[in-house]
Amino acid sequence: MIAKSKVRNVEQYLIPGLKSFRLVSPELTPEVKAKLRIDAYSDGDKFLPLTIGPVSKFNAEGGWVSLKDQPKENRYVMTVHWQWKDWHGRHYEAEKDVYKDCYQRRRILPPSEELILVNNRAYSDVLNETDKERIKHVINLMLELFGGCDFVQSDFTVPVEMKQKNFELLPPGEYPFERIKRLIEDDPRKKREICLLEERFQFFQNANPTTIVVGCGGYRGYVGFQYKQYLILDNKWYGNAIYVFPANTDLILSYTKKEILDGNLHIDRIQHTKDWCERAKQYLK
Repeated sequence: MIAKSKVRNVEQYLIPGLKSFRLVSPELTPEVKAKLRIDAYSDGDKFLPLTIGPVSKFNAEGGWVSLKDQPKENRYVMTVHWQWKDWHGRHYEAEKDVYKDCYQRRRILPPSEELILVNNRAYSDVLNETDKERIKHVINLMLELFGGCDFVQSDFTVPVEMKQKNFELLPPGEYPFERIKRLIEDDPRKKREICLLEERFQFFQNANPTTIVVGCGGYRGYVGFQYKQYLILDNKWYGNAIYVFPANTDLILSYTKKEILDGNLHIDRIQHTKDWCERAKQYLK
């Protein structure tokens, strides 16, 4: 059993002669399952882990490398929503896109390592002894999430049918907006953006989507609205974007985070600037 905060060199942990293997967590306690929000999962569910620290955040979201040898660029940073009153008590509201001169940067795509829940333990996908960087990442991911991990034979077979569990389908009909608002209440970091978030979600709701999906685990905060021709995938916070896909809910449920961010699968990517509404209208059909 590996029980450290982090490993840097995986060589000392590899088992001689074990060419391929899985990593497995300790038995999951109710406290750990509640903390990672996997207490609602069942055997065979495959999921992208919730972000609780730097390793799981990188696993789900990737990162950026600043290109400090390149000239700076004027880049969109956020949209600010202002409210104020004048001397006569009249109320005003406005939105302003904020741009700053920033270092150019290169995207590092997320590893998107998913785990499988079986018999109250979390298992990795099969790993090969030659892929040292991937092994190190998955070990550190398991250590951050569960505090420990161990090796099992690669010929271990999951004794249940595996089901992707990164999105939850919500029933058609009236849009359960209060459920989405709970995502905001769970994350107090950006309360000032609540009105902008509600504006976007209300806009997509009013276009009468046929299906709504809500992200779980590492997809927490993503909400998908499916229409006849397109599926809109939005994130609750600014700094992310609206992704447009062909209308195929089964397909979006099987995408990895890396595939979504890689840009090869979506039709359009709409930044959360103040003109997002005009750009998105064409896809609400």
